[in-house]
Amino acid sequence: MSPIIDEIQRVLHYPKIRDLLSGTGLTAGTIVTKIISISHVVCAEEKLNIIDDESDNRILECAEAAQVNFIVSGDRHLLELKHYLGIEILSPANFLRE
Repeated sequence: MSPIIDEIQRVLHYPKIRDLLSGTGLTAGTIVTKIISISHVVCAEEKLNIIDDESDNRILECAEAAQVNFIVSGDRHLLELKHYLGIEILSPANFLRE
């Protein structure tokens, strides 16, 4: 699987996220399956080393390759950047307010 999907699966198993999902009928597996079904795969042309957390660098690589306008994340390393190559990095709450 891709590093991004691997990261999503890992995060969906955090206790805080599992607590949010409890009672919704959603599982990490169903969420990942849905994400895969609606995703467009992109290949980064270069490997970045901007943030100490390797998985965050993969997010930046894919965002650049896909030419997105936003990265929506709760990850503090990404949020501290605020912007990357014109890509705005927002928390989910701030994204919804925009």
